[in-house]
Amino acid sequence: MEFIVNNISNIVQGITLIAMIWGILVAKRQLSHLRTEAENQYKWSMRKYAMSYSLSHSEPFRQARSNLEKAFCIFNTETSVLAMEEIEKVTKNNPSIHADILYVLAHWENMALAIREKIADEKVAFEMVATTVVLFTKVFKEFIEWRHKKTDGRAYEYLIPLSDKWETKLNKVKKKKQQRWFQWW
Repeated sequence: MEFIVNNISNIVQGITLIAMIWGILVAKRQLSHLRTEAENQYKWSMRKYAMSYSLSHSEPFRQARSNLEKAFCIFNTETSVLAMEEIEKVTKNNPSIHADILYVLAHWENMALAIREKIADEKVAFEMVATTVVLFTKVFKEFIEWRHKKTDGRAYEYLIPLSDKWETKLNKVKKKKQQRWFQWW
């Protein structure tokens, strides 16, 4: 008992030190948990934002895309590049088609910017719309180049490189599928 009385300050310091260490360990674990939770929330919001570029989320976009598919017979990936003369001819007869072209391409440009700035998840966007993005940028290539030059490179500055990147990636995926098919035979 005398030992405890004589060393009470050392005992209190030891208990305080143990309590502080325990508190630091609990705080560190809580911070780690909060960080993981925040990262997961961020990743979810990126995926959710990427999904907002799908056709199902925007009636005006769906309508504009449908109008373009009908006006220019864009129904599969084999559709060729449209000449500016052909685009001008169709838009002269139906001026709303020009607005539809701008609307659809602006939609993809916004998505490309969101991906570049890590607001939208590229993997999710690729899985959902890569084929369509590549198709539309290929079909409207002359229009995109014309607008790009007209705006000193500002128009579609994010869409063009994203589409090129995705086209390369789609071609690699296509080759792998073909190789697997030939191996099966």
